[in-house]
Amino acid sequence: MAALALVGFALAGCGGSAAPVRSPSTTQAAGSAASPTTGLATGTTSTWSRATSPTLTVGGGATSTLSALQAPAQPGDDWLVAGTRTTAEGTSTATVWTSPDASTWTATALTGPGVDSTAAAVTVFGSRTVVVGSVGVGASRRAAVWVSARSGDPFVAVADQPAFAATASDANDDSASSPAPTALGAEMHVAGAGALGLFAAGTVDGHQAMWYSTDGRHFTRVAGAERLINGAPGADVRSILVTQAGVFAAGTRRSGVATDGTIWTSTDGLRWAQEPDAGQAFSGGGDYRISAITAMVRGTATIYEAVGAVNNNGTWAPASWISPDGFSWSAPSLSFPMEAARPDPDGAAVDAVSPTSGGLVAVGGGDGIALAWTSVDGRSWTPLGLPASATAAAWHPGLVATDGATTLIADPDAGVPRLLVGTGAVPPAATAATPVSWSEATGSAAVWGTPRAEAKPVSLVRAGGTLRLVVDVTQPGQLLGQDQASVVVLESSDGSSWSVVPTGSVFSGARVAQAIAWGAAGDTGTSTAGGGATVGGATVGGATVGGATVGGATVGGATVGGAVAVGAQAATTSLLAAGQPQGEAWRLASNPAASGPAAGDLSWVQATAINGAFGTGGSPTSLNALTRLASGSFVAVGTGPAAANAGPGGHPLAWTSATGAAWTLAGGLDRSPSLLDETPRGVCSGPDGAVAVGVGALAGPGSRALAWTSRSGSAWTAASVPAAVTGGADSIAGCSPTAVTAASTPATAPSSTAPSTAASTTAVSTSAPASTGTSGGLVAWGSTTSADGTLHPTLWRSPTGATWTVQKVTAFSDAPAIGLRSLAISGQSWLAAGGSASATTDTAAGAGLGLWTSSNSGATWSRVDTGATPWQTTGTASLDQVAWLGATAVVAGTVNGQLAVWESTAPAG
Repeated sequence: MAALALVGFALAGCGGSAAPVRSPSTTQAAGSAASPTTGLATGTTSTWSRATSPTLTVGGGATSTLSALQAPAQPGDDWLVAGTRTTAEGTSTATVWTSPDASTWTATALTGPGVDSTAAAVTVFGSRTVVVGSVGVGASRRAAVWVSARSGDPFVAVADQPAFAATASDANDDSASSPAPTALGAEMHVAGAGALGLFAAGTVDGHQAMWYSTDGRHFTRVAGAERLINGAPGADVRSILVTQAGVFAAGTRRSGVATDGTIWTSTDGLRWAQEPDAGQAFSGGGDYRISAITAMVRGTATIYEAVGAVNNNGTWAPASWISPDGFSWSAPSLSFPMEAARPDPDGAAVDAVSPTSGGLVAVGGGDGIALAWTSVDGRSWTPLGLPASATAAAWHPGLVATDGATTLIADPDAGVPRLLVGTGAVPPAATAATPVSWSEATGSAAVWGTPRAEAKPVSLVRAGGTLRLVVDVTQPGQLLGQDQASVVVLESSDGSSWSVVPTGSVFSGARVAQAIAWGAAGDTGTSTAGGGATVGGATVGGATVGGATVGGATVGGATVGGAVAVGAQAATTSLLAAGQPQGEAWRLASNPAASGPAAGDLSWVQATAINGAFGTGGSPTSLNALTRLASGSFVAVGTGPAAANAGPGGHPLAWTSATGAAWTLAGGLDRSPSLLDETPRGVCSGPDGAVAVGVGALAGPGSRALAWTSRSGSAWTAASVPAAVTGGADSIAGCSPTAVTAASTPATAPSSTAPSTAASTTAVSTSAPASTGTSGGLVAWGSTTSADGTLHPTLWRSPTGATWTVQKVTAFSDAPAIGLRSLAISGQSWLAAGGSASATTDTAAGAGLGLWTSSNSGATWSRVDTGATPWQTTGTASLDQVAWLGATAVVAGTVNGQLAVWESTAPAG
């Protein structure tokens, strides 16, 4: 890669990492053709296209998703797993895997080639095995059912019928739990069967729906159930149980800012009610959620069991409830042993439960925590020992099925086919002398597919006339515990064509949280670095550039501000990166020994004094964000082991460096912590020094946005940030100055042609803060919870970073469940994005993705229609990073786990 001319030398990097936001999705195949999209707020039109550069093939690939497990209903019946096979392009095929012994498995497609379909749930109805899901995509998606007459018989698709399709009344439903009217089609998500018939729940055009059948072949919609459920704000049916006593649909609903567990019941399948007694057990004093409901037999009695989680102190805890009849429920039991689990600030939950003859097996966990338990009474729980590979790996045990002698545990997350098979008795026959023996059935890629590699754009940084994109890549192993982490760095001069920046082995096994860049033309206007004057044949820091010294270090194969400048003829933009594990930091360097075509190649080297500043293997540290101050020094923020001035949970820390190579621990950000957990997610250079932003967990449910300020990055003071509504979940992901000193701010972004020494704009993002030395104050971005409990994207403003106010943005009001992850500024042209989407969920197409533009420095915004080409996908998608390259707006995200880049050359507004 050729070296870039050093025409300006000032900071162009800020922000930090944001927690992913899961929410529903786009629904059609992603395309690369340019397509006009209309800003939803102002009606302005921009033309966006998806880049097709071959080097963007990072992550993704063909894979499978496991959605449901079924134990043999009778001795001699098959085990069954229902799910979906997905091609690298996102085409999906509903699939079942069957086995006579849970050891040897056979995969069978439920639809033919060229048909998009999904299998979401399975139930046994008499002698029949029934799989439910969907066929088609977008507005043409229809609910689908496949039936096997008896175990071992082939599955036959139930004939299409009117009840499987969305109607005009579905799209116009304005019920409390529904999103804005959008044509999404119909799909079934869960199912249950019993004496009263077969029931399935799902969504139709984003609204909760219920189907009923007496024979498994002819279905009708249950209007009474749908009216009741859709009348509850945020209603979501997650499990159905059908018994002699009635039909029980369990899930969650929103109550103000709180989440309540809810059970809707019917004694005949036609007349439905929301159980008031159940409401008392599943609500009050925090958040409650029900993940699954089942029933087990103890002697002559039937005991109903619900599992999920309770959050009444800021952290979710696994919970279970019991009932003698399905109508009256006990208080939650929290007796789930967690001693062996790694700590997770968000806590853990029970995700699934399966009955045996007199006992129960439950599975769940939290972020990177895999747990399983057994119980004989549904109240007291005992750990079910999982293999070491499962407890040490990052996966989600969210499905379980058992017949008492064999137990299946699976991961239901998209693109992660993980299936554990345990041989050995579980309660009530289990004994300590006969532990369960585990194996991984999904070790065969030919049968199950390969776990999908996941790309995550973590920084999109403007560096002179180019953009540099830093991508974390996780390549799951076919077996648990074999995952590999890597980092890919790409660059582009136009936002469309990308090339790979060599990184050597320095990032092996590591993850990058953020990168920053400085010292490039056009990035930071006439801002100064370290008190210097103009750059480009003039002086920096009072010293000459071009064979002399800059800030006391020689340029021309030596260092500039702690990072290496390339070549005697022209120097490159300097970059720093920070990440995990053990707080590793890196800086971009040249290859001065190279000659010929490789003379300008770049490589990364690890900064010095890492262990001393950032801890050792026994003291893990996470660097979340970094920035460069007006003085030319650097500040990094993150979390680490307990410090004298850190809180009792997470420990927010800061580090400083004069050069970016050697670092010093500055200590805690909060000298008087009062929250359970404080996590800095971004840091930027403000008019009075450094500003850090992040999130803190409250003593009760929810979280609040936090900020801190410091003159030099050493001593910090808590800033004033508006408190969250009671039980709300506020969080700041990053911050940036809004302008640069003495820089003009044109109405549109500058040209992206050759670098210019007449700098008049600034480009920033979560990974690229604006300049050193700022005016006009600061902006921060993230999410807040409104009074009705809905999460919305949010901007905060501050003149200095000490006191913040929330900016009211009308265009954000139609974006529930989205948090801003990235913001970029180029003069008066601003760009903001965030959100994740999944085609298996039930919100309006594109609603899970948010992209907004502003042409007046963030005063007013318009939303880009991410429900149209080229944003659509049949699987999952995310928008993670944004940046400006001249007049070109660039967005980096993922589609089905693969890196994706979109660009628009139209004016921002």
